[in-house]
Parts: sequence; structure tokens; C-alpha cells
Amino acid sequence: MKKIVFMGLIILACSCKSTKNNSRTKLDISKITLGTGCPDRATCVAEIKPNTRIDYKTETSTGKLNPEFMPDSTQNVVKIEFSVNQDKKVMDAQYRELVYFEVPKNVSELSLQDEALQNVHFLFGRFCFCARETVGYFKVNSGKLKFKDGEFSIHVKNGKAPQKLRSISGTYIVD
Repeated sequence: MKKIVFMGLIILACSCKSTKNNSRTKLDISKITLGTGCPDRATCVAEIKPNTRIDYKTETSTGKLNPEFMPDSTQNVVKIEFSVNQDKKVMDAQYRELVYFEVPKNVSELSLQDEALQNVHFLFGRFCFCARETVGYFKVNSGKLKFKDGEFSIHVKNGKAPQKLRSISGTYIVD
């Protein structure tokens, strides 16, 4: 009888531990650290916008796409910003690229490619003193996005504007 009670306690302890681990593997990302992929002479920064989703808005006067960030407890938005270190005294010398996408909290890993990137509202933004048609935000339908086991990788091909940030990888921590 003692053996049965003892075995029951061991099974109960093991089952409680596995339930706890499953909830920790969800992609409720709290921190991103960039590793490789930031181009030379540039600064790359990652930021998490917790409990947020992306809506697209189009400016009526220019037809340009703009992201609007809305509250949503089921998503986090990841922002990766690339900027070239240029002379701050020269007004027209700035150059920035941004990548935005949503990460659903209820999945344990994320792997998307090409058109499926729009499932997470993947956007590329380019801002510089450049030709008007090559600046602004663009939907990304070509590339790869992968989040798994604390590591991520992103490959972006926007197809509408020249870009310097093509791929970047790093690590993430979940809450």
C-alpha cells in the first residue's frame, strides 16, 4: 500500500512540473537580444511592444501605408530598427530601416515564409532623403521568420525599395 501511495505522489509531482513547463514555452516574449546581421557602421536595436497588434492605415493624400498600433492582449509587436551612424550636423544624412511584426503569445514557436509573413503583419520601413517611391512602409511577402527554443532569425526581401538590413538573428526570453 505504501508503494502505491509513493508512486502516486511521484506521478503527481511529475505531472505538475510538465504542466508548468508547457506554459513557459509560449511566445510571450519579454526581451530580444540581437546577435548577428547588423550591417557595418550601423546601429541595430530591438524593442518589444507588449500587448499590441498592428493595423494598416493608408494615407489618403499619398497612398502610403502606415502602421497603427492597437491594444491586444494576445499579441506582442517586435520592432527592429537599423540606422546608419552618420554626421548629425548634416540634416539630409539620416538613414533608417524598420521591421515590425506581431508575435502571437499562444504559440510555442513561429516559422513563416514568404506570403505567410502577412499572417503576422510583417512590415519593412525605409526612411531617408531618397526617392519618394522608395521611402515609407511596405508589406513584406518574401523572406523568412523563425522563433524557436530561445533563438530567432529573420530574412527580409521587401522587393519595393532598396534595403541594407537583409537578415538578422539573436535570442529571446519569454515571460
